[in-house]
This record gives sequence, C-alpha cells and structure tokens, in this order.
Amino acid sequence: MTEIYYCNTNDISLKENCLNTLPNSRREKIERLVHLKDKKASLCAGLLIKKFVTDSELTLGVHGKPYAENGSFFNISHSGDYVVIALSDCEVGCDIEVFKDLNYERTGKIVFHENELQKLGNVKDKRAFFYELWTRKEAFIKCIGEGFGFKTSSLDLSSFPDKLLYGGRTFFFKKYMLSDAEIMLCTEDKALPEIIKKIDTEVLL
Repeated sequence: MTEIYYCNTNDISLKENCLNTLPNSRREKIERLVHLKDKKASLCAGLLIKKFVTDSELTLGVHGKPYAENGSFFNISHSGDYVVIALSDCEVGCDIEVFKDLNYERTGKIVFHENELQKLGNVKDKRAFFYELWTRKEAFIKCIGEGFGFKTSSLDLSSFPDKLLYGGRTFFFKKYMLSDAEIMLCTEDKALPEIIKKIDTEVLL
C-alpha cells in the first residue's frame, strides 16, 4: 500500500515544544539552517516522519537516502512552501517542484537525455514538459536510492512512461498537481493512490 501527503509550511512555527518532540539529529539540522523557510521545511519534514514513520533516529543509505529502523519505506521532498511525504510497503521516491520561470533547455542539459532535450526543444509548452520530466527523474533516482551520483542523462524518460523496467525491477509513476507545483511519485507498488492528501500542520503538533 502506498500513500502520499503534503503540507504547507506557512502554517507552522518554530515553537520550542515542536522542536523538543523531534530526534536530536533533526533538531541539530534545523539549528544549522540559516533561512526561516528552510528551517520550517525541515521542521515539517521531521514532524511528518515522526507521525507516519518513526520517532527514532534514521539510518542513511550509501547515497544518503534515509531509512527507518522499523523497516518502513518513505521519502520526503520539499519545494517552496510545500513538504511532501510518500509512504509504501516497498521502495518509494517522490519529488515536488514549485513552478519557476527558467531557461528550460539550458537547465535540462544538466540532466536530460539527448532524446529528451530534442523533444523539449520541439514542444510548445516547455514548462509542462520540463517539470513532468524533471520530477519523474528525481522521484526515480530517489526511489532506487542512488541520489545525485546517478547519471540521469543516461536514462530516456521522454515518453513519460507510467511503468519502467530497470535493473530487473518494475517501477510505477503517478503525477499529482497543485495550483503552483507538480508532484511525482515513483514506487514498485503498482497500486498508486489516486489523490494526494493535504495534512494540516496542527495535526502534526
């Protein structure tokens, strides 16, 4: 079973009683961050993990993906004022990107396959194509736990597959839209949720 939730960090404050409920590693991370927006995102991520996954310290994989000692599979992503958490019975990855005005072709050269770049150059709605592809790649590499060490330009997802065979495993994708952001879910569970659920921050406190 796979679930995905999001919350808005504008609704949360850095109160001491919130911080004290989190593991030491999360509190230390929040303290090291400089910008208020980043502090709120990290606090919100910590509260989501505490509610849905565990209230203990997490273990990091080889490429930095966090794992819970109780064996729960989860993944966190944040962008702008949003934090997303995906939960599953198997490996899972998610990505959220708030829409920005970019030079999409120039930015795409960093991570896109040559076929993807060609299609990006030809499509009319470059923003929609760019974010569909970017979030798909991010969610996939987070699902397989490879992180930024994975050469994303070697993988062609320009057809926007809902199912991908890779390394003898099958991965499934699902897109969710907010008014100003796109969210992608990737997991080995083919039974993906139809909607993404919003969690009010007071439920986390």
